[in-house]
Amino acid sequence: MKTRPLLLALLLVLPLLVFAQAINSKKMTAEKEVEALERQRFEAQVKKDYAVLEKVLGDDLVYTHGDGHENTK
Repeated sequence: MKTRPLLLALLLVLPLLVFAQAINSKKMTAEKEVEALERQRFEAQVKKDYAVLEKVLGDDLVYTHGDGHENTK
């Protein structure tokens, strides 16, 4: 008789665990996508691929160096 409440509890918790894994999977996919885009941006910057940089960098980009010098897109 004690197995019924345990079984019921398991059946109630199981969907929550599956849902949590689905959310984690989406998060991991988003993180990998961001990492891939950052690698593409870095590679384009190193290769001076201005066509790619024009697409991936925002028009309002401002980079401030440690000495206070600023570069815009």
